[in-house]
Amino acid sequence: MKNEIVKPSVFETLLTQVLRIPGAIVNRENFLKKQLYKYIPDQNLDESICNLDEFRKIDLNLRIKLAKKSINLHTIEVTSISFTLGLPGGFAIAGTIPADLIQYYYHIILIIQKVAYLMGWPDFTDGSKSFDDDTLQEFTLFVGVMFGSHQASTAVKIFAKKIAEGTGKRITAIPLTKYGFYNMIKQIGKWIGVKVTKKGFGNFVAKGIPVVGGIVAGGITLYTFKPMSLKLLKYLSDLDTAYLK
Repeated sequence: MKNEIVKPSVFETLLTQVLRIPGAIVNRENFLKKQLYKYIPDQNLDESICNLDEFRKIDLNLRIKLAKKSINLHTIEVTSISFTLGLPGGFAIAGTIPADLIQYYYHIILIIQKVAYLMGWPDFTDGSKSFDDDTLQEFTLFVGVMFGSHQASTAVKIFAKKIAEGTGKRITAIPLTKYGFYNMIKQIGKWIGVKVTKKGFGNFVAKGIPVVGGIVAGGITLYTFKPMSLKLLKYLSDLDTAYLK
Protein backbone atom coordinates (compact mmCIF):
# COMPACT_ATOMS: atom_id res chain seq x y z
CA MET A 1 0.00 0.00 0.00
CA LYS A 2 1.42 3.35 -0.98
CA ASN A 3 1.90 6.06 1.61
CA GLU A 4 -0.76 8.73 1.40
CA ILE A 5 0.50 12.07 0.15
CA VAL A 6 -0.95 14.85 2.27
CA LYS A 7 -1.23 18.07 0.31
CA PRO A 8 -0.57 21.29 2.22
CA SER A 9 -3.58 23.46 2.94
CA VAL A 10 -4.04 26.90 1.41
CA PHE A 11 -2.84 28.47 4.64
CA GLU A 12 0.21 26.20 4.93
CA THR A 13 1.23 27.13 1.40
CA LEU A 14 0.84 30.82 2.16
CA LEU A 15 2.65 30.62 5.50
CA THR A 16 5.56 28.71 4.00
CA GLN A 17 6.04 31.45 1.40
CA VAL A 18 5.85 34.17 4.04
CA LEU A 19 8.44 32.53 6.29
CA ARG A 20 10.87 32.32 3.37
CA ILE A 21 10.99 36.11 3.11
CA PRO A 22 14.24 37.47 4.56
CA GLY A 23 13.53 39.07 7.93
CA ALA A 24 10.39 37.06 8.68
CA ILE A 25 12.05 35.39 11.67
CA VAL A 26 12.56 37.88 14.51
CA ASN A 27 15.71 37.54 16.61
CA ARG A 28 14.21 37.52 20.10
CA GLU A 29 17.30 38.73 21.96
CA ASN A 30 18.06 41.61 19.58
CA PHE A 31 14.43 42.71 19.44
CA LEU A 32 14.00 42.78 23.22
CA LYS A 33 17.28 44.63 23.72
CA LYS A 34 16.12 47.37 21.34
CA GLN A 35 12.78 47.59 23.14
CA LEU A 36 14.06 47.59 26.72
CA TYR A 37 17.49 49.23 26.77
CA LYS A 38 15.99 52.57 27.84
CA TYR A 39 14.27 51.00 30.83
CA ILE A 40 16.62 48.27 32.10
CA PRO A 41 20.20 48.94 33.33
CA ASP A 42 22.83 47.53 30.96
CA GLN A 43 24.24 45.19 33.60
CA ASN A 44 20.82 43.57 34.07
CA LEU A 45 19.52 43.58 30.51
CA ASP A 46 21.08 40.33 29.27
CA GLU A 47 19.96 38.38 32.33
CA SER A 48 16.46 39.83 32.12
CA ILE A 49 16.13 38.70 28.51
CA CYS A 50 17.76 35.27 28.79
CA ASN A 51 16.04 34.27 32.04
CA LEU A 52 12.28 34.09 31.47
CA ASP A 53 11.48 34.37 35.17
CA GLU A 54 13.54 37.55 35.39
CA PHE A 55 11.94 38.86 32.22
CA ARG A 56 8.45 38.42 33.67
CA LYS A 57 9.42 40.68 36.57
CA ILE A 58 9.63 43.61 34.16
CA ASP A 59 6.56 45.81 34.52
CA LEU A 60 3.77 44.24 32.46
CA ASN A 61 2.15 47.59 31.69
CA LEU A 62 5.43 48.79 30.16
CA ARG A 63 5.66 45.67 28.02
CA ILE A 64 2.04 46.06 26.89
CA LYS A 65 2.78 49.67 25.97
CA LEU A 66 5.80 48.59 23.90
CA ALA A 67 3.74 45.87 22.22
CA LYS A 68 1.09 48.41 21.24
CA LYS A 69 3.79 50.61 19.72
CA SER A 70 4.95 47.68 17.61
CA ILE A 71 1.36 46.99 16.56
CA ASN A 72 0.89 50.61 15.51
CA LEU A 73 4.14 50.54 13.54
CA HIS A 74 3.23 47.38 11.65
CA THR A 75 -0.30 48.65 11.03
CA ILE A 76 1.28 51.53 9.12
CA GLU A 77 3.85 49.37 7.36
CA VAL A 78 1.36 46.72 6.24
CA THR A 79 -0.49 49.34 4.21
CA SER A 80 2.66 50.55 2.48
CA ILE A 81 2.90 49.86 -1.25
CA SER A 82 6.70 49.95 -0.97
CA PHE A 83 6.83 46.45 0.53
CA THR A 84 7.59 44.50 -2.64
CA LEU A 85 9.99 47.18 -3.85
CA GLY A 86 12.04 46.80 -0.69
CA LEU A 87 12.62 43.05 -0.88
CA PRO A 88 16.29 42.01 -1.18
CA GLY A 89 17.48 41.30 -4.70
CA GLY A 90 16.98 37.78 -5.92
CA PHE A 91 13.97 37.01 -3.75
CA ALA A 92 10.94 36.01 -5.78
CA ILE A 93 7.39 35.66 -4.49
CA ALA A 94 5.54 32.64 -5.80
CA GLY A 95 3.47 33.77 -8.75
CA THR A 96 0.34 32.01 -7.50
CA ILE A 97 0.16 34.11 -4.32
CA PRO A 98 -0.63 37.83 -4.66
CA ALA A 99 1.95 40.20 -3.20
CA ASP A 100 -0.56 42.03 -1.00
CA LEU A 101 -1.59 38.79 0.70
CA ILE A 102 2.07 37.95 1.29
CA GLN A 103 2.57 41.46 2.67
CA TYR A 104 -0.36 41.14 5.06
CA TYR A 105 0.75 37.83 6.54
CA TYR A 106 4.40 38.86 6.62
CA HIS A 107 3.45 41.55 9.11
CA ILE A 108 1.09 39.16 10.92
CA ILE A 109 4.02 36.78 11.49
CA LEU A 110 6.29 39.62 12.63
CA ILE A 111 3.76 41.00 15.11
CA ILE A 112 3.02 37.53 16.51
CA GLN A 113 6.69 37.13 17.39
CA LYS A 114 7.13 40.63 18.79
CA VAL A 115 3.98 40.54 20.93
CA ALA A 116 4.75 37.02 22.15
CA TYR A 117 8.32 37.91 23.11
CA LEU A 118 7.20 41.00 25.02
CA MET A 119 4.61 38.86 26.81
CA GLY A 120 7.24 36.45 28.09
CA TRP A 121 7.37 33.71 25.44
CA PRO A 122 10.60 31.93 24.47
CA ASP A 123 12.01 31.61 20.94
CA PHE A 124 9.80 30.29 18.17
CA THR A 125 12.98 28.91 16.59
CA ASP A 126 16.32 27.69 17.91
CA GLY A 127 17.79 31.13 17.40
CA SER A 128 18.47 30.60 13.70
CA LYS A 129 16.81 32.39 10.80
CA SER A 130 15.35 29.16 9.44
CA PHE A 131 12.04 27.47 10.16
CA ASP A 132 10.73 23.91 10.29
CA ASP A 133 7.38 22.12 10.50
CA ASP A 134 7.16 22.87 14.22
CA THR A 135 7.54 26.58 13.51
CA LEU A 136 4.71 26.39 10.97
CA GLN A 137 2.48 24.71 13.54
CA GLU A 138 3.32 27.26 16.24
CA PHE A 139 2.44 30.18 13.99
CA THR A 140 -0.75 28.46 12.87
CA LEU A 141 -1.95 28.37 16.48
CA PHE A 142 -1.17 32.05 17.06
CA VAL A 143 -2.85 33.13 13.83
CA GLY A 144 -5.81 31.02 14.94
CA VAL A 145 -6.00 33.07 18.15
CA MET A 146 -6.02 36.27 16.08
CA PHE A 147 -8.90 34.92 13.98
CA GLY A 148 -10.86 33.98 17.09
CA SER A 149 -10.43 30.19 17.06
CA HIS A 150 -11.41 28.72 20.43
CA GLN A 151 -9.35 25.60 19.73
CA ALA A 152 -6.25 27.66 19.01
CA SER A 153 -6.75 29.76 22.15
CA THR A 154 -7.07 26.62 24.26
CA ALA A 155 -3.90 25.14 22.77
CA VAL A 156 -1.89 28.34 23.28
CA LYS A 157 -3.09 28.49 26.90
CA ILE A 158 -1.79 24.96 27.48
CA PHE A 159 1.52 25.91 25.88
CA ALA A 160 1.72 29.00 28.12
CA LYS A 161 1.18 26.93 31.26
CA LYS A 162 3.94 24.48 30.32
CA ILE A 163 6.34 27.28 29.38
CA ALA A 164 5.64 29.11 32.64
CA GLU A 165 6.51 25.88 34.45
CA GLY A 166 9.92 25.99 32.78
CA THR A 167 9.57 23.48 29.95
CA GLY A 168 12.29 24.37 27.47
CA LYS A 169 13.72 27.54 25.98
CA ARG A 170 11.63 27.36 22.86
CA ILE A 171 7.99 26.59 22.28
CA THR A 172 8.61 23.34 20.44
CA ALA A 173 10.37 21.88 23.45
CA ILE A 174 6.78 20.88 24.26
CA PRO A 175 5.88 17.82 22.12
CA LEU A 176 2.82 18.59 20.03
CA THR A 177 1.86 14.93 19.71
CA LYS A 178 1.82 14.44 23.49
CA TYR A 179 -1.12 16.81 23.82
CA GLY A 180 -2.89 15.73 20.64
CA PHE A 181 -2.29 19.07 18.93
CA TYR A 182 -1.16 17.83 15.53
CA ASN A 183 -4.55 17.07 13.99
CA MET A 184 -6.09 20.10 15.66
CA ILE A 185 -3.43 22.38 14.15
CA LYS A 186 -4.12 20.89 10.73
CA GLN A 187 -7.82 21.65 11.15
CA ILE A 188 -7.10 25.19 12.33
CA GLY A 189 -4.91 25.73 9.25
CA LYS A 190 -7.77 24.66 6.99
CA TRP A 191 -10.22 26.83 8.95
CA ILE A 192 -7.97 29.88 8.61
CA GLY A 193 -7.77 29.27 4.86
CA VAL A 194 -11.56 29.41 4.70
CA LYS A 195 -11.71 32.48 6.96
CA VAL A 196 -9.26 34.30 4.70
CA THR A 197 -11.56 33.90 1.73
CA LYS A 198 -14.58 35.09 3.72
CA LYS A 199 -12.89 38.25 5.00
CA GLY A 200 -13.37 40.01 1.69
CA PHE A 201 -9.97 39.05 0.32
CA GLY A 202 -11.38 37.90 -2.99
CA ASN A 203 -11.96 34.61 -4.74
CA PHE A 204 -10.09 31.37 -5.16
CA VAL A 205 -8.06 31.02 -8.31
CA ALA A 206 -7.60 27.66 -10.04
CA LYS A 207 -5.06 26.31 -7.56
CA GLY A 208 -7.01 27.40 -4.51
CA ILE A 209 -4.90 30.40 -3.51
CA PRO A 210 -6.99 33.35 -2.30
CA VAL A 211 -6.68 36.49 -4.39
CA VAL A 212 -6.46 39.75 -2.50
CA GLY A 213 -8.02 42.33 -4.74
CA GLY A 214 -6.66 45.64 -3.55
CA ILE A 215 -6.23 45.09 0.18
CA VAL A 216 -4.12 48.20 0.53
CA ALA A 217 -6.22 50.46 -1.67
CA GLY A 218 -9.48 49.26 -0.15
CA GLY A 219 -8.34 49.77 3.42
CA ILE A 220 -9.27 46.22 4.43
CA THR A 221 -5.83 45.71 5.96
CA LEU A 222 -6.18 48.70 8.27
CA TYR A 223 -9.49 47.50 9.67
CA THR A 224 -8.41 43.91 10.27
CA PHE A 225 -4.71 43.96 11.13
CA LYS A 226 -4.80 46.18 14.21
CA PRO A 227 -7.89 44.67 15.90
CA MET A 228 -6.54 41.15 15.36
CA SER A 229 -3.14 42.14 16.74
CA LEU A 230 -4.68 43.79 19.80
CA LYS A 231 -6.81 40.67 20.35
CA LEU A 232 -3.63 38.59 20.43
CA LEU A 233 -1.95 41.03 22.84
CA LYS A 234 -4.94 41.00 25.19
CA TYR A 235 -5.04 37.22 25.19
CA LEU A 236 -1.30 36.71 25.76
CA SER A 237 -1.12 39.39 28.46
CA ASP A 238 -3.58 37.38 30.58
CA LEU A 239 -1.66 34.08 30.37
CA ASP A 240 0.83 32.60 32.84
CA THR A 241 3.75 33.50 30.56
CA ALA A 242 3.14 37.25 30.88
CA TYR A 243 4.05 37.79 34.52
CA LEU A 244 5.72 36.08 37.48
CA LYS A 245 3.23 34.82 40.04
